[in-house]
This record gives sequence, structure tokens and C-alpha cells, in this order.
Amino acid sequence: MIQRSGVSLIWKWSACFVVVTVIAGCDNTPRQAAPALPRTPTAVEPHNEALAAPIAKVAEPENVDSGLPLTVKEKPATTEPKPVVASHAPGAPKVPKIALTVPEPPEYVYEPQVLMTQRDADTCLVKTGEAFPVGQLSDLEGQEHSLKELFGEKLTVIVFWANANRLGREQIQRLEAETVLPFENTGLSVVAINIGDPSEQIVDLLPADREVGFTVLLDAEASLYSKVATGRHPRTYLLDSQGNVLWFDIEYSRGTARDLANAIHVYLGDRKTGDS
Repeated sequence: MIQRSGVSLIWKWSACFVVVTVIAGCDNTPRQAAPALPRTPTAVEPHNEALAAPIAKVAEPENVDSGLPLTVKEKPATTEPKPVVASHAPGAPKVPKIALTVPEPPEYVYEPQVLMTQRDADTCLVKTGEAFPVGQLSDLEGQEHSLKELFGEKLTVIVFWANANRLGREQIQRLEAETVLPFENTGLSVVAINIGDPSEQIVDLLPADREVGFTVLLDAEASLYSKVATGRHPRTYLLDSQGNVLWFDIEYSRGTARDLANAIHVYLGDRKTGDS
């Protein structure tokens, strides 16, 4: 009885050990992960994958001399602001833009020729070599003058002009600089004869800050001009000391001013082209 009970107890303990071992070896079931909590987006979180991609930072270039030329990206040139030009006060007279420059004496001079078409020549009642008509004309103050008394000691320049012709106005505004000043004290006299304009309009064209270097006369009825020409004006005449026409032109241009200056040089006895 005692021997049977001992064997039975040993068997029971062995069976329990085997069961425990089997259970411990077979428990390989993976543990289930705890469910993830929902993520709450922040205010700066991107809304798509493209924006969510991280932005790579560009590293600052090191100050290493690699031997390669360094390319510098220039800034676009900026346009300088234009200066603001103050406008004239209301009612202020406008100063004409005239280049009043005295030309330098030429190294040589030439004798200009009077060349024109037959149509223009038919408008000329007085030509070269003929005596210029004279008469009585008044100045801007109303005083009467004999044209012959105004002739120069050696030469006389006479300009016919009217305010309605732009070239005539320009010639009068340039006359002092182009003709009077370059030949001052040479025996040359300059007379500007206006055709039909009131004296008030003429005064506005002349410089008010200094004395004009030529005489201004009024041919109100064009009585003198009708003896000289029948066509257009301005017209410029160069006379000798006796009043004979040496040279003339029936318009005004830079060529007119140049030819007149050369003609004055020639008839004053200055050197001409080809002289030794």
C-alpha cells in the first residue's frame, strides 16, 4: 500500500511539470499593439504631401579659393528720376530758345553767288549791281529817318521781315549775334525794316535788357518793299557805301547767315580762298 501510493504521487507531479512546460513553450502569440490615438493637426501643418515635404536649406558658400572665376549676379539698373523743371509763372513772357553764339572768324572766306530759279528771280525788282531805293521811314518811337542817312561807312545790311513769317522773326532775333557783333567797328551798318506790323509786336521780339545793335524801321504800307520785290520775305541785302547791291538772298537759313558773313568779309577786303 505504501509503495503504490508513492508511485502515484510521483506520477502526478511529473504530469503537472509536463503540462506547465508545454504551456510555457507554446505561448508565442504576438501581443496586440494598443490603438493609436488620432492626431490633431496644428495651425502650421501642410495640407498636402507636396507642401509637407521638407525644404532643404542651402548651405552658405565657404570662403575657399577654388581657382574658378566667381560669377556675380548684378542688380538691374535703376532709372534715374527725371529732374522736375519749374514752369513759368502765369502771365510770364516766354524766352525764345535762340542760340545766340558769335561765330569764330573763318580761316578763309569765299565770295557767295546769288543763285535762284527764274520764278524767284522774277520777284526781284532790284538785283546785284543796281542802286537800292531809298525813302523816309519812321522808327519805333515815331521819328522819321532817311534810309540813305543810315548807310554805313563801308557796308550796309538791310533786312526786310514781318512778324507773320517765322523765319523773319528768327532772323531778327539772331541778327545782333550773327551780323552786328562779329563786324563791330568795321564800318558796317545794319538796318531791319518791318513790313506792316505795329510797333508793340516788334518791341516784344527785341531784347529788353540791353540796347539793340541795329536800327529798326517801319514800312507800314510796304511802300519801300514794293520797290524792291514782289514776292516772299524775309530778304537780306548787302550794299556798298554808295547804296549799290553787292549780294542778296530771298530767304533766311543758316546758309543765308553764312553767305552773308562771307560776303561782308570779302567786301571788307579780307583774305579769300586761293590768296597766297
